[in-house]
Amino acid sequence: MQLFDAVIVSGGNIDDEFVMEKLLRNRYNDEGKPAIPIAADRGLCFFMRKGLKPAIAIGDFDSMPEELFKEALRTMKPETGFIRLKPEKDVSDTHAALLECRQRGVRSCLLLGCTGTRLDHVMANLGLLAAAAKEGVKAVIEDPHNTIFLAENEETFRKSDYEGSYISFFPLGGTVSELTLTGFRYPLQGRDLSIYDASLTVSNEIIEEEARLSFRSGILAVMITRD
Repeated sequence: MQLFDAVIVSGGNIDDEFVMEKLLRNRYNDEGKPAIPIAADRGLCFFMRKGLKPAIAIGDFDSMPEELFKEALRTMKPETGFIRLKPEKDVSDTHAALLECRQRGVRSCLLLGCTGTRLDHVMANLGLLAAAAKEGVKAVIEDPHNTIFLAENEETFRKSDYEGSYISFFPLGGTVSELTLTGFRYPLQGRDLSIYDASLTVSNEIIEEEARLSFRSGILAVMITRD
């Protein structure tokens, strides 16, 4: 299982136990170097609840009461580097955290607290997977029920890693050309996949020991659902 260079905790729905487990698992990256815990805006509230100090706290923090933010400044400095952004900006707080990661040489990042009832934020965060990839960063969104990432042009999935899970595929930002799925309950052969086909590739399952996908061009999101 991949370990990440950085873990960003954002301000969506947060399951404290799940986020704690992910932070503990990713204290170090795959090279054994310390990972960077980052609070994006209201994600800072999680660290305060748990008495933890992120390496970086970034955002406009307009979704936090000012007194709570001042308390965070008082109790977390100097261990935490605070980057306060103006509310009027062209990127979200989570996007700003990703850009900060890139400046620090991060190559992989786990995004937590990026799903929830604010579907506009969820859509924006799905777009961040592509924005991160453009910057050379492998980003993964996780919550207790879902794992979301962008597929390489060729990917292999082992059944033992996804037992009992559904796996769905969605094009982002245009058509995915010549998508082929083998080893799945519902295979495809050289199918061009667009947003109009969004229901075609929902709730697939791995039925062989290894399943494979390939496509020629486009951006393909993979969603692993454990419900």
